[in-house]
Amino acid sequence: MNDALVEVHGLRKYFPIRGGFLRRAVGNVRAVDGISFTIDRGTTVGLVGESGCGKTTVGRTLLRLTKPTKGTVLYRFPTMARDEAALYREIPEGVRPLSLTIFSILFFATGLAIAVFGALLLLQPFMFPNRLLDQFGVFAYYPREFALYSLVGGIGSMVCAILLWFIQPIGRTASQVLLGAIFIVNLLGFPAGVVIGFLGLAFFAFLSRGSVKAAFRRTSVEDAQAANPDSAGPPEPAAAGGINVARLTPKAMRILRRRMQIVFQDPFSSMNPRLLVKDIVGEPLRVHRVERWWCPRCRTSPLMEARTIKLSRQFTERKAPPGPCDICHGELVWTRRPFTGREVRSRVATLLERVGLNVEHLYRFPHEFSGGQRQRIGIARALALNPEFIVLDEPTSALDVSVQAQILNLLKDLQRELGLTYLFISHHLAVIRHISNQVNVMYVGEIVETAPTEELFQAPLHPYTKALLSAIPVPDPDAKMQRIVLPGDVPSPANPPAGCRFHPRCPVAFELCGWTALEVTSALDDVFKEKEHGGAREPNLVQQVEIEDDLSFRLVVAPGTAGEVQRFTGAVVRERAETRRGLKAVESVDVDGDSVIVRLHEGRAPVLKLAEPNHAVACHLY
Repeated sequence: MNDALVEVHGLRKYFPIRGGFLRRAVGNVRAVDGISFTIDRGTTVGLVGESGCGKTTVGRTLLRLTKPTKGTVLYRFPTMARDEAALYREIPEGVRPLSLTIFSILFFATGLAIAVFGALLLLQPFMFPNRLLDQFGVFAYYPREFALYSLVGGIGSMVCAILLWFIQPIGRTASQVLLGAIFIVNLLGFPAGVVIGFLGLAFFAFLSRGSVKAAFRRTSVEDAQAANPDSAGPPEPAAAGGINVARLTPKAMRILRRRMQIVFQDPFSSMNPRLLVKDIVGEPLRVHRVERWWCPRCRTSPLMEARTIKLSRQFTERKAPPGPCDICHGELVWTRRPFTGREVRSRVATLLERVGLNVEHLYRFPHEFSGGQRQRIGIARALALNPEFIVLDEPTSALDVSVQAQILNLLKDLQRELGLTYLFISHHLAVIRHISNQVNVMYVGEIVETAPTEELFQAPLHPYTKALLSAIPVPDPDAKMQRIVLPGDVPSPANPPAGCRFHPRCPVAFELCGWTALEVTSALDDVFKEKEHGGAREPNLVQQVEIEDDLSFRLVVAPGTAGEVQRFTGAVVRERAETRRGLKAVESVDVDGDSVIVRLHEGRAPVLKLAEPNHAVACHLY
């Protein structure tokens, strides 16, 4: 039985780099680049790596706080109401939204009418002698010099309708630009073009909405059933393969957010300093509406009055009233109305007491608390709607060591009590070892190793993981550990290295790791300078270095010295390959006229694969 709550497949998140006057995309920052992993229900998965490797972006993308560029994020919830399952239905391929169809046809037909009107007006002197069209009043009083405006505006409107029909990113952008221009053109053709002009303005406003993509994708259940007659009703999440967050409409995403929350790294910056604690923790209750049994006399519900943070299903299922009101013994009614102030205060007080705060803290501002207390408030806010999955984005990095232990123990107690599932993001490997069941190691947007916690700490496989673990201080003055110091800096995700992204810093990199000609020439240049200082004459014979492609470069030498430089270069490669790992990529050094051509081994990017049972690594050594 598949017990995974979250499944990530090929997740990518690129942030465009824009430049120039038109702010066109000139590149991408590959913050997350094709990662895959699973999070089992009731477990904690740790995500570690250096700053800038994409850990926080992964957490935010799982919650769709940032929209993924590509890939799927599947949630498999064990239970779901039938009306919720209908919202989570994925749109079948080939079903075109009804609103888009109507708008496109209307826009095309109106544009065609205006284009025909402009053409008739423009061709009247040639096709209709003796002013035959003057019997139609609109032709008689319409200025002839504006005929071309109507013709151009009508044709432009038809083009926009076609672009809207094939609703692709290029089509959406082109439609927005054309609609703005056509609105002006059609207004110049007043009065015949005024209708299509204002229709174009309406389309422009419609396309500029932030939810345009979701609105265009939205389709009715009847349309989906017509496209797939075999599906009689909304499928269960397990049967449908899970809920793909990347394809949800805003309405469905709003409902899903009740089941997943996030605790931020800096609790103070994630809170509104102008709100009281009761308003900060109670905000999710005001944003979301929960169907429940409610007492109209006391204006509260047993769900909120219960002194437990786990929302009982007997108060949220419309089967039979759980009994009379515990306060006034009145009859309960089923409602979806917003939570009342009494319900919110009661729920917030329960949450604060569970995370170690007092009811007196309800009427304080965030700046009146310490860092640990603010983080407890953030945890209480995340628990307000009884979620099943929580992303913990370095929740202890800004806290003292003693406070860190308290927060970690609180999180573990809440997990045992509520059956929560965590994605724990942190730099602190000791914290990861304490709280996580599974660890994923990230480097420049990719997962390089994943294994159960104890197995990874006892027997790491990837060189990067070994370097991270060597940096953990040992509380024993007599213990001696060899620290692995990585050279250089973390590469930019906007221009990651070819092949294995860790190879420029890897102490055991070899020819298959993806060295490029630029990297090898840099290493060779450093060695040549050392040899030159040592008295060697061969480096002075090299006049120019020409990079032909990623796998070859040419040393242009003085006439008649190619053989000498070729022998010297080959000896340098054999001698210094262990200390200058880039030289291991050299496959051959050959003479070619008055130059020496150096060819490299072709590298490739490693694939994350199992090296041992339950232990996967992305490295050419395994």
